[in-house]
Amino acid sequence: MLTRSRVARVLKRSIATVRRLEGKELFPWKDASGVHRFDAREVRKVARLLRTDYVSAAQSAWLAGGRRAKLRSSQTGIAERGGSDGLLQDVARLRLENADLTKALEGLTELLEE
Repeated sequence: MLTRSRVARVLKRSIATVRRLEGKELFPWKDASGVHRFDAREVRKVARLLRTDYVSAAQSAWLAGGRRAKLRSSQTGIAERGGSDGLLQDVARLRLENADLTKALEGLTELLEE
C-alpha cells in the first residue's frame, strides 16, 4: 500500500495532482492512523494513462486550457504572418488534433497489450 508522497513519486507528479486524482482515478482508504493508502496496481494503471496524457483529472482545467490556447496562438500566428491564413490555421488545428489522437491511441494500445 502506497502513501500520497510515494504515489506522487511513482507518477512523477506533485502531491496536489495526486489529490486531484483522488475520487476520479485513484481511490485511497485511510489506515488506522489516518494515512491515505493507495493500491499499487491502481497507481500503475494511472501512471500508464498519464504517460499518454489521457487523464484529464491530473491537470487543472485552467492549466490545460491555457496550454491549448498557447499552442493554438503560436501556430496560428504563423498563419497570420503568412498570407493564406485560412489554410494554415486549418493545418495548425489538424496538427493539434493529430497529436491528441496519437497520444490517446498509444495509451489504448498499451492497455490492450497487457
